[in-house]
Amino acid sequence: MIYLGLNIKALRKLRDYNQDYIANIIGTTRTTISNWQNSVAKPSFENLAKLAALFHVSIDDLLLKDLSKETPTDDGETRNMVREDKAE
Repeated sequence: MIYLGLNIKALRKLRDYNQDYIANIIGTTRTTISNWQNSVAKPSFENLAKLAALFHVSIDDLLLKDLSKETPTDDGETRNMVREDKAE
């Protein structure tokens, strides 16, 4: 869960969601969302799945990838804004 808190914050701001909105969708409290965002507590697998669905990302990406440089596409998905050139 290396990036979970950072990703919740980044994706929340990217989509202009406040913690109350996410809490209502997930079925928890604003304080719980804040605790996840600040790495004070960890969500259950069920809540991780709900977060991933809400943000249109995989659970793996939510936990293991720095999504703070992502931007939404027209279909609600995210795409990396940092170009990764691959040497051939």
